[in-house]
Amino acid sequence: MTKKLLSVLLAVLMVLTFVTPAMAATKPTKLKSSDVDKMQIRAYASGTETFHPGSEMYSCSPTIKAKGVDYTIGEVEGNEENGYTTTVTFHFKSGDKFEAAARNVFSTDKHFLAIREWADHWVGDWTYDFTEERPADQVLTLYWVVSVSPLTGKTSGSWKIKSTLPGSEYAGNITSAVANLIKVNLKLERTVVYTDGVDGEDIFPDQTYTVRNGEATPKFNGTPTREGYNFLGWEPRVAEKVYENVTYTAQWEVKDVTVKYVDGVSGEAFEAEEYTVKAGEATPAFQGDLTKYPGWKFKAWTPDLADTVTEDVTYTATWEPKGANTIIYWGNGGTRSKYSVGDTFWSEYTSAAEIKVRGNGFLSFALDEYAFNGWNTKADGTGDSYKSGDMYKFTAAHDLDKANLYAQWVHVACDKHLEDIKVITEPTCTEDGLKLCRCTVCGKEMEVEIPALGHDHRGNWTWNREEHWKKCLRCDAIIDCEEHTYGDWKPVVDEKGKDTDREERSCTVCGFTQYSQTLHIGGNTVTKPTDEQNPNTGAQVPSLLPALAVLAGAAILLGKRK
Repeated sequence: MTKKLLSVLLAVLMVLTFVTPAMAATKPTKLKSSDVDKMQIRAYASGTETFHPGSEMYSCSPTIKAKGVDYTIGEVEGNEENGYTTTVTFHFKSGDKFEAAARNVFSTDKHFLAIREWADHWVGDWTYDFTEERPADQVLTLYWVVSVSPLTGKTSGSWKIKSTLPGSEYAGNITSAVANLIKVNLKLERTVVYTDGVDGEDIFPDQTYTVRNGEATPKFNGTPTREGYNFLGWEPRVAEKVYENVTYTAQWEVKDVTVKYVDGVSGEAFEAEEYTVKAGEATPAFQGDLTKYPGWKFKAWTPDLADTVTEDVTYTATWEPKGANTIIYWGNGGTRSKYSVGDTFWSEYTSAAEIKVRGNGFLSFALDEYAFNGWNTKADGTGDSYKSGDMYKFTAAHDLDKANLYAQWVHVACDKHLEDIKVITEPTCTEDGLKLCRCTVCGKEMEVEIPALGHDHRGNWTWNREEHWKKCLRCDAIIDCEEHTYGDWKPVVDEKGKDTDREERSCTVCGFTQYSQTLHIGGNTVTKPTDEQNPNTGAQVPSLLPALAVLAGAAILLGKRK
């Protein structure tokens, strides 16, 4: 280049000036899609896809154009005095053309693949890896810059972006400079599959994982199990980290299995038997004797015996009684009056060695002019006596034993001539007592129930603001506890008979009285409970007046501020 030509170029550069926002006279036009489509955006291989030692990420050259990205061009904003701006918002979405283009660059770039000896480990499915620094939506701001040519005096404008180079306000080449501002990360993903490796059988569903290249291999979820087989491991051996798509196939071997027979009653019926066979073989038969369990007969094995053995199994014998023990209640002159009128007996069965004796209230035997007075093993009452709730013991369980209990009767007339001998059990508020009585006519002694006393409700009321209660004067139990039942609000007059700004209402049960006070807050009238008064019963309820006074004062201050 000649010195003369160089001088001319320098002169042109010296006179070509950018117009400040205040000088801008050329109105901006909306940014064209064709200009945005040409912009170049840089893509980075991020995270575990690290290739240069000491480097956090590797980037492809900024040749991927924005045409493959969904974007939105904003409206022009600003004015001649302060300048004009516009924006482009890039919307990176999984599966878009930009992602596909970046994947192709990463998979074919010679310099990129030469970094590793196993270059094909880095060829694969690259997908977006959005971060807070490089999100899915990124905004580029452009500025309307006006220039004036001193040679022609012509004013022209164009959209520029801020330069990232020191000492320069705007970037010279807007197409390539965008790559310094709009950037995205991509991650290389791999697929890891665990499969059972058995044709025609669904041992377990395939487990498929998608992980980042270079990350730890995800573990199989659970434990691989196959009926009749031991799990040996995976083929190929599971790698520590994932650098390629891989399928791990489970390996199996036929296992030894154990078959046990137990009696389910801690060895009382027979000694346990145990056999070891290969999975898939026939189930070995039980060799013991199933007829030597006293009182019981063999019913079945649990679970049901299988033809072949597939896994360790324990078969437990189940039993049923040879015969139930029976207890028979005889009316001994009385008949059942409530359920089966006319029946003279009632039977009950049990497989146990004992049974609880029934009361006549359930059986309902009745004999005219006689009162029931317990049971006896002999009709004339000379055997063993039983009352309701006693336990009758048989010789043994499942012994086909039979017991007979006969109702004992006392003539009704005795009830009118009883005298107390002694109290056996004192009655309480809730439990019946028992006393021994004697008929003054025939001299027969009998036990008679003493009715429960019931709670003594004569005590004073006690309360809090929500409810009232009493204590039983006899046993101190809390009784009659209920919420207050209020009457209507009524005005309160002073000692001169004049109305006050207060109202009162009282609980109609205990007499507890609640007061209210009318407050004026911000021009509104609000009625709030202010105090609670007690009748002369000794109960104590704190007053609410101090707290309401504070609220009223706060309301007055708020009113003054307005």
